[in-house]
Amino acid sequence: MSLAQTFELLIPKARELCAGLSSDAFVWRPAPGAWSVAECIDHLNTSNELYLRQIADAIDAARRDGITGTGPFQMGWLERLFVASLEPPVKLRVKAPAKFKPVSGPGRDEIVAQWERTHVRAAELARAADGLHMTKVRIASPAAAFLKFSLLAVFHIIPAHDRRHLWQASRVAEQIPASVTRA
Repeated sequence: MSLAQTFELLIPKARELCAGLSSDAFVWRPAPGAWSVAECIDHLNTSNELYLRQIADAIDAARRDGITGTGPFQMGWLERLFVASLEPPVKLRVKAPAKFKPVSGPGRDEIVAQWERTHVRAAELARAADGLHMTKVRIASPAAAFLKFSLLAVFHIIPAHDRRHLWQASRVAEQIPASVTRA
């Protein structure tokens, strides 16, 4: 499966997860300080938007600088370990960096639409990266600039992070009490 296809397969996931959730159910929290379905998806939208800007800039710079290559490319062991740590089920909980915290505001339809836009854009960028040397192009993490990952790793980090928080959101959705209207 291509990197672009990985993102395309994720596009309908937020809509599927939110189908049948009322506005109240969408923002319901299982405990004080815990995230709602809305916050899980909004967090992903926020972090993905920041990463996509970095990716677009890195692709432009790599094209300008002629950093090309043919694969197959492989992530380093530390990158593989980091990606694996993001996959569900969650084994290690980490507080989201302030930049990645969800913000209240947009409703369900806008949050889901933004999810879809970011994943269409991610697929476009994965295609735009074809022909670049995927491990020589480096991207600073929007969460901590001292962390630098290969373009290949970032194209694996985003979907792994997506799966982690979609899993979290689905667990929240399963806990929504009957007293909260579902649709």
